[in-house]
Amino acid sequence: MPPNNRAWASWNYTRYTPVDSMAPVTLSYDMTRLQKLDTQNSYFVTLNPQRAIPQAHIIKEMNLDKERYKPKQILGRISSFKNSLITVRAYFANPELIEADKMAQRPKIGEIYHQYVERCFRAGAMDFDDLLLRTNELLTRFPEVLAKYQMRFKYILVDEYQDTNHSQYLIVKALADRFQNICVVGDDSQSIYAFRGANIQNILNFQRDYDNVQIFKLEQNYRSTKNIVEAANSVIEKNKTKLDKQVWTENS
Repeated sequence: MPPNNRAWASWNYTRYTPVDSMAPVTLSYDMTRLQKLDTQNSYFVTLNPQRAIPQAHIIKEMNLDKERYKPKQILGRISSFKNSLITVRAYFANPELIEADKMAQRPKIGEIYHQYVERCFRAGAMDFDDLLLRTNELLTRFPEVLAKYQMRFKYILVDEYQDTNHSQYLIVKALADRFQNICVVGDDSQSIYAFRGANIQNILNFQRDYDNVQIFKLEQNYRSTKNIVEAANSVIEKNKTKLDKQVWTENS
């Protein structure tokens, strides 16, 4: 193990194939298939949706309280919808989501979401969450596309698996379903991005999702002192749901 490994333990799950035979997986977005989902002929991807399609403008045009409807918070809410595969139509069909936003004194979230999606469509723009949402749509609605990528990615490696969200989980699950050659690396104790939609259950339930799973525990720590490692272990052991491990170090 290299000296610059993660601060705590890492987990390496693999099914059937050894770790060194795995190749990183990158899903190339099949842009031509978008024409089957809508009428746009071309798209550009923006990593800064607030700049490309300013939500502040939408909020202003709707005469909403900018303190109650803060653009970053609204963007985060919309991002959580997309990463849970909740489209605008699905949102308005879900009374619990609508009620939750009313209780948060932001009852116009759905309308902002609708306006944002419409403007992205007219501009031919997609944000990162759209890439995940649309990829799920492609793999679900077009079996020939799924088969194409399953053949292309027969061996799948996912790093930082504890930080994957529901949308990413479904993409990986679909791609790996045919050959079941999948390796994920991660540490449930380092799952800190729940506020961005990361779902720790993805790594906790890996052994339930796949058969004949092998686990390789990388428990030696090369970075921290013994006192820090022991302190971390004492905190981690109090987690109600966790993958058992005992991190140790030779550092003084």
